Amino acid sequence: MAGPLGGVKVWDASWVGVGPLPARYLAEYGATVVRTESLRSVDVLRMAPPFKDGVPGVNRSQFFADYNASKLGLGVNLSTEGGKRVANRLTAWADVVIEAFTPGVMDRLGLGYDRLRQVNPALIMISTSMNGQTGPRRHFAGFGTVLAAMSGFCELTGWPDRDPGSPYGAYTDFIAQRFAAAAVIAALEHRDRTGEGQYIDLSQMETALMFLAPELVGYQRTGRVATRDGNRSREAAPHGVFPCLPEDGRERWVAIAVTSDAVGGPAPGAGRPRMGGGSPPRHPGRAQGAGGPARSGARRLDARPHRRRGGRRAPAGRAGRAGARRPGAPGRPAGGAPALLPAAPAPRHGRDALRGRPGGDVADAAPRHQGGSAARRGQREGPHRAAGLQPGRGGGTRRVGHPGAGPRLTHPQRKVTAMSPQIVDLTGQTAVVTGCSSGLGRRFAVTLAEHGAHVVAVARRADRLKDLAEEIEAAGGSCLPLGADLTDDAQLGGVLDAAEERFGTATILVNNAGVPDAQYATKMPVELVDRVLGTNLRAPWLLSCDFARRLIKAGTGGRVVNISSMGAYEYRGGGAALYSVTKAALSRMTEVLAVEWARFHINVNAIAPGAFASEMMDGMMERTGADPTGYFPRARMGDPRQLDSTLLYLVSPHSEFVTGTVVKVDDGQGAR
Repeated sequence: MAGPLGGVKVWDASWVGVGPLPARYLAEYGATVVRTESLRSVDVLRMAPPFKDGVPGVNRSQFFADYNASKLGLGVNLSTEGGKRVANRLTAWADVVIEAFTPGVMDRLGLGYDRLRQVNPALIMISTSMNGQTGPRRHFAGFGTVLAAMSGFCELTGWPDRDPGSPYGAYTDFIAQRFAAAAVIAALEHRDRTGEGQYIDLSQMETALMFLAPELVGYQRTGRVATRDGNRSREAAPHGVFPCLPEDGRERWVAIAVTSDAVGGPAPGAGRPRMGGGSPPRHPGRAQGAGGPARSGARRLDARPHRRRGGRRAPAGRAGRAGARRPGAPGRPAGGAPALLPAAPAPRHGRDALRGRPGGDVADAAPRHQGGSAARRGQREGPHRAAGLQPGRGGGTRRVGHPGAGPRLTHPQRKVTAMSPQIVDLTGQTAVVTGCSSGLGRRFAVTLAEHGAHVVAVARRADRLKDLAEEIEAAGGSCLPLGADLTDDAQLGGVLDAAEERFGTATILVNNAGVPDAQYATKMPVELVDRVLGTNLRAPWLLSCDFARRLIKAGTGGRVVNISSMGAYEYRGGGAALYSVTKAALSRMTEVLAVEWARFHINVNAIAPGAFASEMMDGMMERTGADPTGYFPRARMGDPRQLDSTLLYLVSPHSEFVTGTVVKVDDGQGAR
């Protein structure tokens, strides 16, 4: 691709915004950028609204499409041996590597700078993280919204008599990315002169503080801690938003910022009664027609030579666009933004991305399951068979690489027939799991934590939760153990409050808590009836409704997974009649709530396990003295780990179109 960075090759191993954005800058100015991604750790930005047509999906996020335009996409799991072979080829090929993970991640993958420069001594690598790669806060993970608070922007935003506000979005991401792009370009210039590569450790905190220099210097000189001052400004007066005369009963306002005496005085007629009975002009051009000059917003601009010669230059780079309405100085022509270089081709599959590169076919270095996009095949999107995960815009084209670098390729048609649990990344989500003290619930909590979720583990037997929390945290996860009897309304009502206080709004709820009755219906005491109904049905109903209310208020979607049972569909007598009834009701509850909450993007599904090894099953076998596996076609009982993939599917974006479904997982143990 032509451009000032034509010929520069970049491996973008980053995610979200602060890494992909500088990589996009380089791509827009001619660099060839290959972005790697794995279904094991899908970019969370793919599920960030707004979505195309308002429909969520991994290929429908406006943010993801914007931040990753003009790049090539390659699906590769860097934690596998095949993935590491692909990484070595990428390293040998690239001039620049960009990564934005928590410090230590690339080193643990064997892809730190010291390792990569052995493959490519002239490599430039930039690592951008919240607090840099060294120092006591290096392992503090988070996003630009968190760093905006840490660096002080939130304290400076808002009204002095109210709580701190926040700049829009992940504010520091949009500061650090510009430093990152400039640092890479400087490093490329340095390498052109010296032949040396280098490692750049970019602390997003440090770049953010560059924009707080007046506040920091002020504190050093005066001891005064800067705080919120509304719309006031030290650099401009007046500075604020002021009311105008209403029109057609509607309020109107104008923002004014006067930065120096060089800025003109009030516009003609400002603050004066309307004369001539006419309507006030809405646009500067109409002001000229009304008899008054359209004055420039900054007289010093008129001192420029081309202004003195008469005539005003039209904005450069309009690329055939019509003039755009935008705020500007009165009388100054408005126009489209300068055109960037044409977007780079964006093929759909990773195997295309690296075909025909110097040094061989990189895609052939990986086993079969590594090649291609990180996605299921066969999903119809546009005129081509698209991968499940696609790069940014430009989806219609198939040409890849530099002109003439490789052949035009068709999309491969391999189908993925199974989904590994490793493809789900729940980083940043909060999952509430009930009935975690043993058995399936304990396994569910561990599985969700292994895949990045903050887990709130709820159980009546609180003493058992301590070991569970220690196990999760020892593996690098986060867990809040919460002892609660879900038949007690006060304790039930505090579950989601505790989750929000610790981790934020819960987006996953697994209703697993359940008790068997193990008695004939006519012999059950009322106390046992109340406990079975309260635990197996009433508590999931109330907790699910509270969960949904919070998500609706927050304007976000979520996942509910109810743990039903094959006992809901088959009862052979011998006790546990009420257990069967409550599990059947839970399955029906799943279907009903799915319909009611679909418009809020809250998916409600259920798993109906057969006989799995658990404390509940052990108790049943001990009471009856019978081994049920003798009645099963395969004479075996399930291992709780065999439910991992079903659970992960139902809580992940892969099941976005699935709601109101009960998945039966029983190895064919019972009749249908």
